[in-house]
Amino acid sequence: MLRSAGIYFATRVLAAMFALLAVAVFTRLVPPETYGVYTLVMSTAIGIFAVAYQWLRASVLRFVPGKNGMPRATLEAALAGYLVVSIALTLIVAIAVAIGLVSIDGAILALAVAITLLYAAMEIVLACWQAKKKPVIYAVLTLGRAGGVLVISAGLALAGFGAVGLLAGALLANALPLLVARLFFAARLPELHFDRTHLRTIASFGLPLGLVGIGGTIIGLSDRYLIAWLIGVDAAGAYAAPYDLAQRSLSVLMLSAFLAYSPHVFGSWADDEHDKCHEAIRAQLSLSLAFSLPVAIVMAAASPLVSSILFGEAFHESAASVLPWIVLASLLQGIQSYYISYGFTLPKRAGTNAAIVIGGALLNLPLNLLLIPPLGIVGAAIATIASYATVLAVSIMVTRRWIHLPWPVGDTVRVVLSCLAALPFVLIAGRSTSILHGLLWLVPAGAVILALYAASDTFGLRTRVLGALGRTRAHNAPERK
Repeated sequence: MLRSAGIYFATRVLAAMFALLAVAVFTRLVPPETYGVYTLVMSTAIGIFAVAYQWLRASVLRFVPGKNGMPRATLEAALAGYLVVSIALTLIVAIAVAIGLVSIDGAILALAVAITLLYAAMEIVLACWQAKKKPVIYAVLTLGRAGGVLVISAGLALAGFGAVGLLAGALLANALPLLVARLFFAARLPELHFDRTHLRTIASFGLPLGLVGIGGTIIGLSDRYLIAWLIGVDAAGAYAAPYDLAQRSLSVLMLSAFLAYSPHVFGSWADDEHDKCHEAIRAQLSLSLAFSLPVAIVMAAASPLVSSILFGEAFHESAASVLPWIVLASLLQGIQSYYISYGFTLPKRAGTNAAIVIGGALLNLPLNLLLIPPLGIVGAAIATIASYATVLAVSIMVTRRWIHLPWPVGDTVRVVLSCLAALPFVLIAGRSTSILHGLLWLVPAGAVILALYAASDTFGLRTRVLGALGRTRAHNAPERK
């Protein structure tokens, strides 16, 4: 389990670094309005995935792991579901264009549809490899996509293709890893059997998650559409850049731990090994907090420095003002999505989860309309915080009725105290007049956190390091003799 956790974590961290570098490069190559077009299209693709395809990905993760699972039948049903949804989506877009409901540029619309279909296919394929506990293949495909977006999109943007170039790069970056999986990893498609029993099984579990996806999409992405409508596309781009930064760092760190431990959580639960399930949940959350909270402290307390490093000059002021708010929203969203969600998925209460998230979405829309006009993009971030906080609080109260999710209290206290000890150095870094000076102040901040982690044995860090050293010495001892 620990080896898989390390691979998943390293993969997501490297992918996040590619994504952060992509934001830094894109915001220097194109103006806010062009980046706004790109991020609105990508947000639409991700939102459609969450609404229409996420239930398939969740069903693969839920039913494939475990000795009592049904992997082949689940994969066959997932393929059938993907094809049905994709055909329906394509027909809806074609009808909307034919009757004049869509007036988007033809090239942008075609890219948007293709990106949506390939992004969904890529996510479902990744879920298959994750559920089968093949972290190396997962890593190759994930890093291939992340690196492809950076290199191909940046090259096309540099060549002067603007938003079309950025989107074409994203399309190719999702298509090429699928081709690699087919050619090099013998990733043959399962046979297409429309088995009503198995399709009904994954649909009854997964379709309510489509409602969760609708609510999550409204909370997480609708704000940039409303900003574009109420203020302008350039403001949407200025808001999306720091939002993407938080999502591709904090949320990715928490997702990494989820990817590493969720197959063990679902598998042990399916096999009625609840003690092992709780142990995996506790370890996942400890790992999430140990890495995400220090990053959150740096982004929030040193937001001017972070903005100067990662964004183009046109984005500096807006990013520095909104980043602390978005950091808090991302932490709340990560805890809800990758921890509290177990309280619904394990006992198969996805319908209740959907109702709660939809309620948060219904709160989010009026809050955005109320707060964006007077507060601008900061108002959108505050509305997101309020919505996620409400969903999280209600979810905690509801799930306690049928399941107890373990919380690593000791590790939480150790992480928080370590971050507070490093906070003075981070604040000085944020107020530095030069990037080099600020980075130098972050070095002792990181050293303090690592030293306190080791001293307090946070996430068993000291125990794991000493154990690895002991095994190395034992292995080398016969050679010295």
